[in-house]
Amino acid sequence: MKKSKTSAGADVAWDILCDPPVLEKLKKEEKFWQIIALSRAVNALSFAHWSVLPFWKDRTLLGLRTRNNLFLYTCAVLSEGLILVEKMFINFNAEPSFADMKVVLKTKTARKLRNMHLERVRNHVVFHFLPEAFGKMVDIPGESICSFVSGLGSDRVQTYYNFADTLAIEFFVGRAANNSEEWYKDLEQLMINTRQLTADFVNAADNVIKHSLASWGFQIRQQPIGKELAAAKRKVRKMVKVAGLG
Repeated sequence: MKKSKTSAGADVAWDILCDPPVLEKLKKEEKFWQIIALSRAVNALSFAHWSVLPFWKDRTLLGLRTRNNLFLYTCAVLSEGLILVEKMFINFNAEPSFADMKVVLKTKTARKLRNMHLERVRNHVVFHFLPEAFGKMVDIPGESICSFVSGLGSDRVQTYYNFADTLAIEFFVGRAANNSEEWYKDLEQLMINTRQLTADFVNAADNVIKHSLASWGFQIRQQPIGKELAAAKRKVRKMVKVAGLG
């Protein structure tokens, strides 16, 4: 949704709502349920994307744990979101606003990520914790040191079971790292592709949601925001600029 401005140029707060008769009509429609589910997927992906901001350059164990887990969570949620989009075809295939979403689903990158990386992460190491998945990654030839858990003083917030997350990231790539430079290059490219697919998914989803709500009679309501909220917005914008995630 584009940022709204008042005539004086001040930021405004807004929401999009409908009258009770409109909601009563939509309550039993599967298309409306699917739009609600799609907006839930966008919320989850947005949470992972923006929650990383304060930790983008944090080199402590807390920062490392946060970045790793938000990325793994993104993989799992994105996999679920793509499954939802497939279910939406029967109701939205003819909708012009759904065209970008179909493109996102059918790209070569999306198909490869889903089949080889996202679904397996979702099923084995994020939404489920399957011992055999970790066993597959840990049971490799050769001797190696196992740094299982790390900490900083007695702070629980700085205690990190890093070995488990290392194996989960290796499971995402599909093979053990073995200190291979090629493995780290593959991981970097996979992470870039995953983040781009996530951005494309969210942008396409926003478009479908916006046009669907408009077609059902939802209307926008605006009001100027207070100084406190405006200051909070400036703070977030600064964090976005520093992290380069805007």
